[in-house]
Amino acid sequence: MTQKKENFITKISRYADAVEVAIASVAFAFMCIFVLTTIVYRYILHEPISWTEEASRYLMIVGIFFAMPVAVRDHVHLGVDIFIGLIPVAGKKIVHVFSDIVTLLAYLAIDYSCYRFVIKTIAVDQRSPAMHIPMYWIYLVILVGFILATIVQLINMITEYTGTTTSVEEAGK
Repeated sequence: MTQKKENFITKISRYADAVEVAIASVAFAFMCIFVLTTIVYRYILHEPISWTEEASRYLMIVGIFFAMPVAVRDHVHLGVDIFIGLIPVAGKKIVHVFSDIVTLLAYLAIDYSCYRFVIKTIAVDQRSPAMHIPMYWIYLVILVGFILATIVQLINMITEYTGTTTSVEEAGK
């Protein structure tokens, strides 16, 4: 029974990691293309294209918020290691558990706040200035990024505190 749960978590983690990396990579690639296009049209051809600047900004948001769960999965987030080095070994475990719980609670609070903000933005129906897309799409990307980061944080905690590992973690070792 436990083996099936590990396999399920492993498969989901591997698939999610691949999808998140792909989306972030494509978003960053198109962002670079649009920025270069903006530069060429504005400074060489003297014919600025307004929508490319806006598209670049939104693609940067997509890239960042789909790369965020990848960073959480790989434990590449901010931390203050100098203080951890001063704590005795027994205390490090307690600080680590406390840090994980605080991080999870912070993600949950941000998830809730983002959800409420997206709902309010849908009601207002604000559009972007140049591309005229609904702004709630952009805010929805932020919500999805934080929800994915929350799920990854939870999976990290489950796998770490139950002694299991995912293939994504094993591949990183």
